[in-house]
Amino acid sequence: MDEVTRKILLCLLSNDDGTVEQSNPQPVDPWIGEYVIVRCRDAGVHAGVLVSRQGRQCELRDSRRLWKWKTVNDDDFLSGLAKHGIHEDSMLGCPVNIILTENCEIIRCTDASKMSIRGHVNVK
Repeated sequence: MDEVTRKILLCLLSNDDGTVEQSNPQPVDPWIGEYVIVRCRDAGVHAGVLVSRQGRQCELRDSRRLWKWKTVNDDDFLSGLAKHGIHEDSMLGCPVNIILTENCEIIRCTDASKMSIRGHVNVK
C-alpha cells in the first residue's frame, strides 16, 4: 500500500481527535473469575475458578478433579452438584491449575456449592 492510500485510510478510520478506533474489540467473558464445574470428554469432571476459555478448551485455577461425586441432596446430576454442593462420601483431588480440552459443559456454581467443594476433605 502506498503512503497516500495509507493516509486516506487512516483519515477515514480516525475519530475527531485523530485516534484510530479499534475494530471488533474482544467481548469480556462474564464467567471469567467464577467458580465452575467442567465436564470433559476424556479428562473427567473438574471444579475451579475459570481463568480463560476458547472453544472447547478452558483454564482453571485451584481446580479439583471430582473422582467420585455425589450431591448433598441425592440429585445425581452435575447441575445439582453445581447448585447444592458435594456429599461427604465424594472423592476429590488436590487443588491444581489446569488446562482442560474437549470440554462438554461448563456450569457456574452457587456459593454454597463452591464452599462445599473447596472445603471438602476426603474420608477413607
